[in-house]
Amino acid sequence: MNNFLLDLIFSYLYWLILFLSIYFVPVFFVIFLKGFFKRFLLSKKEIIKKSRYLLFFVLLILLMLLVISPNTLFKDSLGNFWLHFIGGGFTVAGIYIYWLQCIKYKIDEFLQWFFLYFIVSGSGVANEMLEFLLDTIFKLDFTSSRTDTWKDLLANTLGAFCFWAIYKIYHKLVKPTILKK
Repeated sequence: MNNFLLDLIFSYLYWLILFLSIYFVPVFFVIFLKGFFKRFLLSKKEIIKKSRYLLFFVLLILLMLLVISPNTLFKDSLGNFWLHFIGGGFTVAGIYIYWLQCIKYKIDEFLQWFFLYFIVSGSGVANEMLEFLLDTIFKLDFTSSRTDTWKDLLANTLGAFCFWAIYKIYHKLVKPTILKK
């Protein structure tokens, strides 16, 4: 099997595993925590109801990434940026929004941005460690240059902050006008 085909198979397998975990892990994580933090989280029924929106969001991101992913196989720098901007940043911000919606109490605006930064940074580092392990174990080539990791982390952070800003604008300006009609 040639390298391109192997890269293509691993790329799509990687995204399939990632997106199955993006939907199921946050939902089960919140349900698991429900046993420990009953007074802070919504009911199990409400948590599962909110997960429908998370599933729609995950499917939308998956479609966007299926368009972008083949570009990264050719080491296209712009394709790699958008892959991390959408795949890392948007995804983490969407999961973060889901988690915030499962909490009964309101968190201060500044703390919301602060927590988002740490969650996107932690998940970005975890992703880069996974890429390093796949590079080492399977001799795949995920890094195109010495600065690739830093560009990926920057793209993740910018994507999360852009998605979060769009969500906040929608939540403050558009959503209230829809509810009034």
